[in-house]
Amino acid sequence: FNQLRNKIARSFPQYAHLFADRPLQLTYTDEEGDTITITSQEELQVAYELARESGKVLRFSIPSFPAEEPAPAADAAVETQPTKPRKPTKKELRKAKYEEMRKAKSEARQARQAKKLKKKETRAAARQEKISQMAAAQAAQAA
Repeated sequence: FNQLRNKIARSFPQYAHLFADRPLQLTYTDEEGDTITITSQEELQVAYELARESGKVLRFSIPSFPAEEPAPAADAAVETQPTKPRKPTKKELRKAKYEEMRKAKSEARQARQAKKLKKKETRAAARQEKISQMAAAQAAQAA
């Protein structure tokens, strides 16, 4: 929590004294849309773990300061990314495998359709050639 406090103080150097003199209160919006206030290391850890598990960016808002103290831009956000990439869940792995199989089947189906189309075109061209030859032969007999 202190590391985050220091990072915020470095991000807003003109207000660094404000972060040192009072308890730091950060807020974020959870997945249900509720605004959650973080005031301790434990609350920060819970927020971080939830964000890491869901693969989302944890975005904090810094509350506005009283009118006598100049405030940075309202609700300035500090984004933190989880440091370690999380392992995919079994459900995500199954879904990825299913998508790969579906893509492979689709590509195979497209290849079969392209082959059929080429075969049809070849047959049509052969029929057209045969018709042309027969017409030429009939024209030669008639002359």
